[in-house]
Parts: sequence; C-alpha cells; structure tokens
Amino acid sequence: MPIRLNGSSSGRVVFADHEVSLELSVVPRCLDAELLHWSRYRIEFRTSDAALRGHSVVLTWHPYAIGVTAQASLKSESKKGIDAFVQRAARSGDASGLLADSSADPFAGSPGLTAAFAEPPGLLAPEMRGRVPRPDAFVIGMCEDYQVTWAALMESPKVRLLWERTQDRTLRFAKDPNVRVHESLIEDCYGLLALAATQALAGPVDALAGGAGGPWFGRDVGDLVEWIYKGHVNNANRRLLRGPRSFELNEDLDAPS
Repeated sequence: MPIRLNGSSSGRVVFADHEVSLELSVVPRCLDAELLHWSRYRIEFRTSDAALRGHSVVLTWHPYAIGVTAQASLKSESKKGIDAFVQRAARSGDASGLLADSSADPFAGSPGLTAAFAEPPGLLAPEMRGRVPRPDAFVIGMCEDYQVTWAALMESPKVRLLWERTQDRTLRFAKDPNVRVHESLIEDCYGLLALAATQALAGPVDALAGGAGGPWFGRDVGDLVEWIYKGHVNNANRRLLRGPRSFELNEDLDAPS
C-alpha cells in the first residue's frame, strides 16, 4: 500500500488512504554475449500509471522475522533496447550493477513502468533455503522516494522514542511488561530498528490489514514500526537467553480492529 510523507512542518509518515494495483510476475531473464552470460529470475512489478515513475517499491517477506528486504524504482522501458544494454554489460562485466543504476529497464517489453528485483532476496536467506515463496508471502509497499521516506521515518517522533526507550531499557512488551532489553543487545538494536522501518514501508500483512489495508489508511507508519521492532527485539532476547531458535513475529501491538 502507498506511503505518504506529510509536509516537512509535521514530519509525519503515514499510510495513504488508497491502494495501488501492481501486476506481479516472476520471470527468467538472460543476457548473452561474448564473455557475458547473465541469467537471473526476477520479481517484476508493473503498472501503467505514468505518474508513478521513479516511485520506490519496497519488498519484504512474511513473517517479518525472516528479516529480508529490498527496494527498486519503477522505471520505463529502455528506448535503446536490450542489444545496446548487452553490449554495455559485456564491456563493464557488471550486468547487475548496470541494471540497478539504469534509469530505464531494458527488459520491459511494453509501455508502462517496471520495478524489478533480480536474484529475489528472500531466496538467498538461510530461512528460505529449499523453499519457493508463495506470492502471498510478499509484503509490498510503495513510496515516492525510499531513501527520503525511510530517513524521515527514522527521525519521526515515534521511532526516535522507540530508540530512546531501547537505550534506557524502558522499552515494554505487551505480553510481558517485566521483560527488558538485554544490555548486550542495545548496540545491535539500532540495526533492528532500521530493518523494522524498511519492513513497515512495505506495509502490513493481510492478517493485520483485514485483507485490504483499510484499518491502516491514514495511520502513522511508526505504529507498524513499533510492532515489528518489538518482535525483532523480543526474538533477539529469547535467542540470547535460550539459544538459537526460529521465532515468528508475534509482538507487540494488537492487530487493529
């Protein structure tokens, strides 16, 4: 679902009051030339809405505890075509880097915009080995500019308060208010907070959104950051105290009614 960054005077990052439809496909893409063979599966999201060009699509997996995210911009089709791109890629030897940095998508075969993720990141995570994720395992969101929106979210009052409460160990968990962040974890928690912010930009899963996202329309994205972050911290606490173990996120806010 789309994310809206309110004016700089308020600094709020909120879920928009509407949704955007994206066409999803997982397709093999290849580049072949002398001294170059590049072959990847790509997750591709397409839209015909030209106004969304340059917007960022944010992807994560469910459950959030897997901790895998990716971002890509919606790009138009390349007017130079695939052959010109193959030649550039063969010279540079870095097809993946060129694809990421290109302002247009050489694989887009029809008018419209495409956001593509080569080497789907979830497939490389240890938790996903041997598993092909179902389409409903994707959590997908959109914002105008990922870096700008993520930075604003990290500086928002709600997220800053989460970090302050982590540092002074006053962070509370609804299911067990006596639990505290372990002192040895505090330095690592900022990375977990940054991860939770990106995952929140991908949006709530259907289980939290009532299947349509409605309960989150207009709501502060920081609320979802809190829910995801406390789950990460709670899992880290458990792993430290009980040893390595796989946990699904189940903290902390109640699912919205």
